[in-house]
Amino acid sequence: MNRKKLERHLKEHGCFFHHRGSDHDVWWNAHAVRSAPLLRHKEVVPYTMRAICWELGVPVPAEK
Repeated sequence: MNRKKLERHLKEHGCFFHHRGSDHDVWWNAHAVRSAPLLRHKEVVPYTMRAICWELGVPVPAEK
């Protein structure tokens, strides 16, 4: 999945960009009080995408 699509999905579920790390961005879900790192690659492999969604407490997007 494209990283931009994943970021859009996270925003739709109440998550937002928190801060920049050295090689990743940290996203925060205030509703679930959880955070997760998101690497700055163009493509996010399905396994990593599912793990990020699980860490943030949002549903996994339907892959198209």
